[in-house]
Amino acid sequence: MRCGCSSKCTATHSKAEPHTAPLLDTLVGDWMTTISARFEQMGMTPDGARVHGRLYIATLRGLMLDLLTTRDLATTTAAWQHYISQYEDLPGAHDSEPATTPS
Repeated sequence: MRCGCSSKCTATHSKAEPHTAPLLDTLVGDWMTTISARFEQMGMTPDGARVHGRLYIATLRGLMLDLLTTRDLATTTAAWQHYISQYEDLPGAHDSEPATTPS
């Protein structure tokens, strides 16, 4: 069923399809674990890390969609750099070690 409405409606329709459920279940959950752990390593509280993790994922997905639709790599890259610059002064922001899930 296509309705041309918001992304919320699209997600609702996609979730109803059995073949899309496994993918949709991992699009946020798996990323949230890793990204939230990284934000905690940078000194955020667990609640703050989850909020910033969700914003990080949403911003990344939005800019990927923007790139797919506009093909404007320079502008989407600039937008991403601007977004992540807010985290530059956090402890460990420039560490190259990948995040691990806290025990």
